[in-house]
Amino acid sequence: MVKLNKEEKKSKILTNLFKNIIISMILVEFANEGCGFVDGIMVSRFLGADAIAAQGIAYPYFSLLGIFSGMLVTGMQSLCTSYIGAGKKEELNSVFSITCLIGGLFSILISMAIFLFPGIISSALGKLSGNSALIDLVQQYLKGVAIGTPGLLFVAIFSPLVHIDGDQICARCAVMSIFISDVIGDYLAGVLHAGIFGMGLATSISNYIGMAVLMMHFLRKSCSFHFTLRFHFECNVIRTIFGKGLPKATKRIANTIRPIILNGLTLSIGASTAMAALSVRNNLNNIMDIFGSGLVSATLLMVSILYEEQNVTGLRQITRQAVRYIFVGIGFITLIIFAAAPILARFYIKDDPQVCSMAATAIRFMAINLPINALNEVYVSFLQGTGRYRGVNILNFCSRFVYIVACAFIMSKVWGVNGIWAAFPVSSILLFATIVIFCLIKNRTYRPSAEIIFSLPDDFGNLKENTFECTITTMDEVCETAERTGNFCREHGIDNRRAYLTDLCILEMAGNIVQHGFPLNKKKHSVDIRVTISDNKELTLRVRDDCPLFDVKARGELWRKKEEDPGSCIGIRLVMSISSNLVYITTLGTNNLIVTI
Repeated sequence: MVKLNKEEKKSKILTNLFKNIIISMILVEFANEGCGFVDGIMVSRFLGADAIAAQGIAYPYFSLLGIFSGMLVTGMQSLCTSYIGAGKKEELNSVFSITCLIGGLFSILISMAIFLFPGIISSALGKLSGNSALIDLVQQYLKGVAIGTPGLLFVAIFSPLVHIDGDQICARCAVMSIFISDVIGDYLAGVLHAGIFGMGLATSISNYIGMAVLMMHFLRKSCSFHFTLRFHFECNVIRTIFGKGLPKATKRIANTIRPIILNGLTLSIGASTAMAALSVRNNLNNIMDIFGSGLVSATLLMVSILYEEQNVTGLRQITRQAVRYIFVGIGFITLIIFAAAPILARFYIKDDPQVCSMAATAIRFMAINLPINALNEVYVSFLQGTGRYRGVNILNFCSRFVYIVACAFIMSKVWGVNGIWAAFPVSSILLFATIVIFCLIKNRTYRPSAEIIFSLPDDFGNLKENTFECTITTMDEVCETAERTGNFCREHGIDNRRAYLTDLCILEMAGNIVQHGFPLNKKKHSVDIRVTISDNKELTLRVRDDCPLFDVKARGELWRKKEEDPGSCIGIRLVMSISSNLVYITTLGTNNLIVTI
């Protein structure tokens, strides 16, 4: 079994790339959860405890949307990334167009259902019989947010594509426009006495504003994605989209069912007072969890890319870095929230000391759960990124539903509503223990460690002795690396000709990057070199750099056509002529050249 042992020199490119992706993913999560957070604050301050209880009861509606949108968007993103790497523009646009059509149709249908069957839907979200005032508030809020369902879904579709296309400015402008417009809209709804419907409507308007900002990217000629009705329809494409997005759907399904059950349990034990405290806890958790969710999403993306490359060293580096961020970053957030719980509770609830005290206790248990849950989620994202979907589906359903609901029912019998609050961290601890015990049994050992838990299949990647990896920052290191690579190839049975050609490729490609790519801006750059030799002696050279984008293959093809200047860019032409296969890929703002010799 390939395990996560100590790696050699860390890749600065991967480290910086991971940090940047975490920031971007946190902003995406902020766009997804920020409006709900703003609504929770404004509803509590303008409309009171019953209104925030109604918002909490209506929350599973967003989880229901998340089941569909999460599965659709995750599958779309996976396929689009593959097609971009293969240069299949027609297939790329087909997937984009199909996703938009399916998403638009679904969002319109579910919006219509809210207005046609408000009683059935509101009753399904919680035990509301006999409380006509609470039923009316839930229905009003649902109608307000239902108007903006298409906007919400298209923001979810467009956001990852804008990030893949490298337009970080547009993505961040969309996030800020959604948040700012929702704050303004909710405040106006409060002062104009528009009620909870007005709060929901403000959220809808902000989603459409965010959608409009993101659409500006797709109007650019340089955009990789273009909507068209002239696409080649294949049922297999739709099956692939939803198949790759199934783990996300499993998580969202659990997130939809669990609140409905816990809402009913909370109402039966503590009535609307406890439900208001739970709503405060959930609302604050949604916004505080964006840091963990952003880290988990970034980990999944990086692990998926590195697993596709069969880069064992990169996987070790990213998983260790993710765990470090959990203990340092999320651990610090936990301490702050735990200490400030009474203040945060009073920020939501001003005039009800009982609800305020109950909410403070719930917030403290929520804070304890943040780092434990993030650690479990990083492990799940590692499994998903390495293609072990069955384990992902099982863990998602256990962590998001089975463990929490079971703990809540058992512990509430002893401690009442406090048992419900405590069920969240206790269930996370039990899940972590389950993961560790399973890994120990599977690996037939009794000593838990990161290399046991984050392990890879036996047949994954090349063994360490068949892989050469190095980071280059200067021209002197280019020459040194070329010499070391040649010796490495010869020591592993590669003939002198191919070993020499590998040296030549590194001298030309890495040398060009250091000489011409590094000076293009004032940032510190580096080049990652990775050479792998398979069992059948196939030699693959991977060159990754964080300089401005430069399509080596396209530029070489262009210069090759210029017969009047046969001597231009002779280095790139030489590499193209000696390689049996050459692929250029831009991944998250980095240049990636894959040469098979």
